[in-house]
Amino acid sequence: MRTRFLLAWALGLCAAIGCATGVSFLDLVPPAPTAEIGQVVASWNPQLQSLPNATLGGKPLPALAGQVRLFAAGGNTPALGDGDLVVELCREDQVGEDMAVIPLQEWRIDRSRLNHFRQRDDGGWGYALVLPWAGYSAAIQHVQIRTCFEPAGGNPVQAESASLSFGADRQEQLARQQLPTNDLRAPNTVPQALTRGN
Repeated sequence: MRTRFLLAWALGLCAAIGCATGVSFLDLVPPAPTAEIGQVVASWNPQLQSLPNATLGGKPLPALAGQVRLFAAGGNTPALGDGDLVVELCREDQVGEDMAVIPLQEWRIDRSRLNHFRQRDDGGWGYALVLPWAGYSAAIQHVQIRTCFEPAGGNPVQAESASLSFGADRQEQLARQQLPTNDLRAPNTVPQALTRGN
């Protein structure tokens, strides 16, 4: 009898919280990963962000911020996937001998770590990313970002490549936009597991 009372009280409390905030309790529970992802949509902030970095004496570390949404094959509602996410940063203002863009850095986020980046907003579920750019240089003016989701069982699905250009005022932007150290996506040091670059 006591167990039933506590269960009813807990459900009532959850319902009350939902009414007070306008958000259903069930909306906060991540759905099960979708077995088959058919589309990846990535959007990136054209302004560089800044992360505190203890390894550089507290000097801000530039970072790329963006949001990635996955969609089930044939679906139009954002879903969560079971797999790894790979983001590749390339230089567009210079090309190599084969006229291809020059790769600068790659972030590979495995499925267990990817769960830490999931976030729900008005558009549905997605992944909010802030990626430290360890090889940043002020001489780099134009970059291309390639995003690919590699499902646990299936073929990789790539998003449309995005091009970003940085203005001359970006150093001032970095100073203004430093993220707090307690942000989940703003570690005090460069997460080596996410970073691979030249």
